[in-house]
Amino acid sequence: MLHNHIKNILIDKLKSKFICFIIYNDGVDTFEKPFKFSSVKNSQLSLLNCVTNKLENLKIDSIVNFKILHDENLDDSNKLSNEIINLYQKNSTIYDFINGDKYYSLVFNIKCVENKNIIPVLNCLRSTDINDYEKFNNNDLDILIVIKQRIKSEILKRYDEVISSLDEEYNKTTDQSIKDEINAIKNVLLSIPGEVEVELESKVKYDDIITYWPTLLLPRVNLKFPVFIPDFGFEFN
Repeated sequence: MLHNHIKNILIDKLKSKFICFIIYNDGVDTFEKPFKFSSVKNSQLSLLNCVTNKLENLKIDSIVNFKILHDENLDDSNKLSNEIINLYQKNSTIYDFINGDKYYSLVFNIKCVENKNIIPVLNCLRSTDINDYEKFNNNDLDILIVIKQRIKSEILKRYDEVISSLDEEYNKTTDQSIKDEINAIKNVLLSIPGEVEVELESKVKYDDIITYWPTLLLPRVNLKFPVFIPDFGFEFN
């Protein structure tokens, strides 16, 4: 429960039209959502959920904490907040599917995001036809096998591109020293498929699998996984 002083700061910021990311507990789970002020009555706040555009009533005693992005300036703060909100909305049309659970019920749930990056999880689930979030979240072996296959496919695709590029350079040149150098590089790279099999076989956690990439194929291919960062919203790696 918020100290009265902090509670008053929150209400003041809301009334000043700041978008506030409010952390609260509904008696079962803890959530963090972006809200705008609507009204306050007795011990309850009526707030507009900035993502769903629906009114929600929060008991003030249920609020654990809150944060405001760049709270020195209203326009700058709400601009940053709206960038995050837009990404929530954009991704909701892609990821609203798991086990009958709504995307927002997962992505706003502190428990779901504190130990994992929720959006890469949902991205993997969606792209591999896995529809059981709890099994995935618990590093279920059958599900990890599917994720390993996906990562392996991405790595070997990059491997084939590199080998093809080397072959192209080999065929273009008439300089034997360059041909020898290319062959030497290819001989080193030939170990990659076997290395990938061994490395992925040894990995038993989602986080280890999704971050794996062979050193010889660095820089890592940008897999376009949007990463959810609980403290700051979304960024793309």
